[in-house]
Amino acid sequence: MRNFYIVAYDVSDDKLRRKVAKYLEGHGQRLQYSVFCCRLNSREFESLGRDLSRLISEEPEATVIFVNAGEVTGRASQPDIYWLGEKKVDCSSNNVV
Repeated sequence: MRNFYIVAYDVSDDKLRRKVAKYLEGHGQRLQYSVFCCRLNSREFESLGRDLSRLISEEPEATVIFVNAGEVTGRASQPDIYWLGEKKVDCSSNNVV
């Protein structure tokens, strides 16, 4: 079973922030500068958490937040995300893994 996860991060170091963004680009779709939507099963989620934990350990003040936005029910499903302002992306696109 796959779930949608919203992953947001706050990293002040430019080099480390680029590493985190590049890593997440391989696992989901960017919603905003430091916010991604990912479709992950439990094994992928655990791996993502371990890898990001290792990455941000270089900066004590860095933070990554995961929000479980619910189960992926089909190929065209998407999480219930409510937007204020311009909606920039659609999480149901094929770019979300």
